[in-house]
Amino acid sequence: MFLTVRDSRGLTLLELLVSLVMLGMIGGVTYGFLANTQRVTRSQSELVNLQSNVRTGILVVPSELREIGVGAGGSDIITLGSSGITYRAARGLGFTCQISAAEIRISNVPATPYFGLRSIVPGRDSLFLFVERTPGISSDDVWVRLAVSSVNSASTCGTDPAIALGVANLGSVVPGGIGSIVVGGPVRPFEVMELRLYSSGGKFWLGARSVSGGEPSLQPVLGPLTANGFELDYFNVAGTPTSNRFQVRTIRVTIRGVTDQLIRGPAGTGPTGYVQDSLVTTVSLRNAPIP
Repeated sequence: MFLTVRDSRGLTLLELLVSLVMLGMIGGVTYGFLANTQRVTRSQSELVNLQSNVRTGILVVPSELREIGVGAGGSDIITLGSSGITYRAARGLGFTCQISAAEIRISNVPATPYFGLRSIVPGRDSLFLFVERTPGISSDDVWVRLAVSSVNSASTCGTDPAIALGVANLGSVVPGGIGSIVVGGPVRPFEVMELRLYSSGGKFWLGARSVSGGEPSLQPVLGPLTANGFELDYFNVAGTPTSNRFQVRTIRVTIRGVTDQLIRGPAGTGPTGYVQDSLVTTVSLRNAPIP
């Protein structure tokens, strides 16, 4: 019986070097593929966030400004500028069911409920009370502005649920006195708001604050934006640019967003930089005369 001696020698140095080179090549290709995939995924995520940011802004801002009223009786615009605006922002709508010198009660039954973005807050919110005076005649109708001193959401008008709002000197500010008010007219709670472009942390944002609520600083609503990322243009009834707050009939809103991070193309292709996107819309104001 013969025994066979198996060749048990290991890899030669050349074979080991070849194996290491091949392993390095495969690892390099794999790393490049993974890095490129991660880069593309991050870029796509940044672009999606940018588009979402701009589209949200072009929906939210016009819906807020659309309730601004400008007419012969005055203007809800308090100050205006190319990158900011201060205005009276409507926060609800109700209908009176009882009125006295110190209190207005708003109906809150299913047939005529109070609609509001939130509860009425004394001090922060005020009221516009519609005074019809003579039914069927519009020439003597007025909107009266009143401060709110108290709110009772558990009040009633007779047996029906109502919201009682404390006011002061109602009779002295209503033309013709309290007796001239027709119960059942609309009431619009509002607060004074500011929308403005501002800079924070090296980036630009659209900020908002409640002026009547005493908020000291702007809170971010949208961003990041470009340095001119929130732009407002004001036009009168003839479509001519105006800076007179009593003549504004439409507002053109421009939102320009920018990615939060640098966008890098696939390895070896495309530039590296921030990507921008923008949208423009025009808002017609409430009660504005039709051209």
